[in-house]
Amino acid sequence: VQIYNGIYETIKNKCPDCIVYPVFQYEQFDPTLTERMKLDLLAFTSYPFAKYSDIREIPEDYYKPALELAAKLKVKIAFTELGWTHLKEFRSGYSSTDEVQEAFIHRFYELIDDSETELAFASWGLLHGVPQAGEEWAEMGLYDQQGEAKPLLMNALLHSKNTEGSPY
Repeated sequence: VQIYNGIYETIKNKCPDCIVYPVFQYEQFDPTLTERMKLDLLAFTSYPFAKYSDIREIPEDYYKPALELAAKLKVKIAFTELGWTHLKEFRSGYSSTDEVQEAFIHRFYELIDDSETELAFASWGLLHGVPQAGEEWAEMGLYDQQGEAKPLLMNALLHSKNTEGSPY
């Protein structure tokens, strides 16, 4: 934390208008880390498939702790990486398809929509899958392994939430 705060101060001294923030992995996040940190934005990566097999299993209040923390810190929230796996056979009989990935985008916005905390931005995590990281990551990108765009997923992202006008 001390090293990060030093970097924060150095950046702010040279460029006071720069938005400086660390990025936390949401599924492993410890909110006490932010107690001593200087930050202009609360940012996360989030891959709920690490905990849930089906997007309908994600609790309604899944992102509530992060949204409340951002409100307490008086900063916007961002999701620098979001993603849901794409596997024909995903955990105990569940499967994931292009349609499920598209539905995850809509589900994500449902889960954060009731918040008074402003969303700075949200981004899909991967342009292309990363097969070296394991089977769950192989087809997670906006493009499949053959380089073909996933139209449903791209359409969901383009029409999900408008953050136009955001300074981020």
